[in-house]
Amino acid sequence: EYMGLEGACLKGSRCAPGYGGYLCKDCQSGYYADARGACAPCPAAAAGAFAGLVLLLAGGAVLAFGFALVRKSSDVVVRSRGFPGSISMVVQALQIVSIVAVAPLSWPQSVQRALNGFALFALDVNL
Repeated sequence: EYMGLEGACLKGSRCAPGYGGYLCKDCQSGYYADARGACAPCPAAAAGAFAGLVLLLAGGAVLAFGFALVRKSSDVVVRSRGFPGSISMVVQALQIVSIVAVAPLSWPQSVQRALNGFALFALDVNL
């Protein structure tokens, strides 16, 4: 028998703020389940922090690509692969982000949609 989380159900068959669904066991949009299973409001900075991480990765990729171009313009042959190493590094970084997307975490919907976009890179291109 499900007893519910203390404080989730109010009198009159109503749910406390942040709770919803059958027996008030689900968190509403804008809330996440904390370690105890209680619904807590999502921090406003979560989406901003994720966007910052993506921009940081993109900036690193651009720097790596620029470094590879400068190095390629020199007379020294570093390696003889078909693709520059920077492209491989970018694909690998995006693959790591796509792995985070499938982790059993309670991401906000906007972050989950963005993470799902990186699933395109979750393949072995063997660069």
